[in-house]
Amino acid sequence: MKTGNTGRCNFPGAFCFLFIFALAFEFSCVKKPPIAFPANSRAGQGPAEIFKDDFPFYVSEKTEDPELLTPKARTGCKVKVLGDGAENFALRDSVMEKAQKSLEVQTYIFADDEIGRRTFELMRAKNKQGIKTRLIIDTGAKFGKKSREFFDEIKGSGVELAGYEPKWKSFFSPNYIPSATEMDMRYHEKYLVVDNAVGIVGGTNIAEEYAGMDSKKEKAVRDQDVLLTGPVVDDMRRAFAQNFRDIKYLEGSRPVFIRKLFKTDAKVPDNDIASRPVDSDDRFEIKNFTDEDATARLIRSRPKYGETYIYQSYIYLLNSARKNVLILNSYYIPDKTLNDAVINAARRGVKVSMVIDVGKAKDALQIQPVITRHYYQPLVDAGVNVYEWQSTLRGGGALHAKVAVFDDRVSIIGSYNLDPRCKLLNTENVVVMDSEKVAGALTEYIHEKDLPNSELVSAEKAKQYRYPKQPWALIRLSWAMVIKDHW
Repeated sequence: MKTGNTGRCNFPGAFCFLFIFALAFEFSCVKKPPIAFPANSRAGQGPAEIFKDDFPFYVSEKTEDPELLTPKARTGCKVKVLGDGAENFALRDSVMEKAQKSLEVQTYIFADDEIGRRTFELMRAKNKQGIKTRLIIDTGAKFGKKSREFFDEIKGSGVELAGYEPKWKSFFSPNYIPSATEMDMRYHEKYLVVDNAVGIVGGTNIAEEYAGMDSKKEKAVRDQDVLLTGPVVDDMRRAFAQNFRDIKYLEGSRPVFIRKLFKTDAKVPDNDIASRPVDSDDRFEIKNFTDEDATARLIRSRPKYGETYIYQSYIYLLNSARKNVLILNSYYIPDKTLNDAVINAARRGVKVSMVIDVGKAKDALQIQPVITRHYYQPLVDAGVNVYEWQSTLRGGGALHAKVAVFDDRVSIIGSYNLDPRCKLLNTENVVVMDSEKVAGALTEYIHEKDLPNSELVSAEKAKQYRYPKQPWALIRLSWAMVIKDHW
């Protein structure tokens, strides 16, 4: 790096040392799969192998019931690719209003705004009708007074609520002293399940910015969900029930005086994880399904239990792709195995395209853009088409979708970002679908809605991003390499 007219490096030695140390830390501590992934032996048979009953996931020894985390692929499912924003929430409201037996919602953000209030009022109305209503909200970072009051109001309404307490309350459970890593773990799964008949999964949170209602353009969020009916919905209901039970069990295991202090119920919910017959979707009057005979498989991961099933799925699908890969994701901060899988796909002739957001809206310290861009050059050199989402940089909203399509046939969509947090810290869920119609609809939607808002990264820019010359960019990159697994 040159300064003034001398052409000599004037960058402080301490920062140079920090940069070198961070790189050494990065390359010596790369997270790798727990074993040589056995599914790679099937890579030559194509992405659809992931739907086989004997697909060889590496199963964590801490997973008590693998069938709840990687249930079998379900045939005869209907899938509707949803639009984002107002269209998505209008359909959600319509489905919830028709609930007759149960209404269950899990989300990471449940805002005290018009959308959050509207969803809450729908759930409260259904509860008054005697319909089972349950809500899971992630426990992380919910310390604001307004949020606390809203959650207390929900709890007092009769809607069964789990997980809204701040993480620090975990210290008050008997025989449980969480580590710093455990304190940073989050419930990031997202479900809407109605009457064991209709389910919605994707990345959408319950807040105005996800519904296109926020008055500020920069807060509008581009997300992606799918609606499903058929046998896979029961897998979603059982996943929700497991999460609800686990959270309530932890709350109920506290000493009596702690439960009274925090006003928590000692009652552990009924064990309703057993499979049930799936209800008909006829009375929901859902129109224009993208595919009425798709195969779908729910896959979940819980890092607390050493589970990496979604990560394994991505690695396999990348390694097995033969024709093309299209990735749309809010984050791209890969480990070496994931990055190599993308690069190797391109090198063996697969057309790989990625749309990634690096905007300011999600990252006030601007660490994410620096570290994401650090990975561009090897990708671009291998022939990967890397597109940067430009809406955020132009004053628009952020990209929050998590979607990938493989060989115009297999699609994956859910809550899983391509970053260390989703691999190592968050509980996550995705649905993998075997359907050329769904794959085609998602591909078309991305080409029409997202590529016009994106810019192809040139080889020259990728090289500049690899090791930036600006001092503060170097500092951010060095620091990001150290903390990226918790970012």
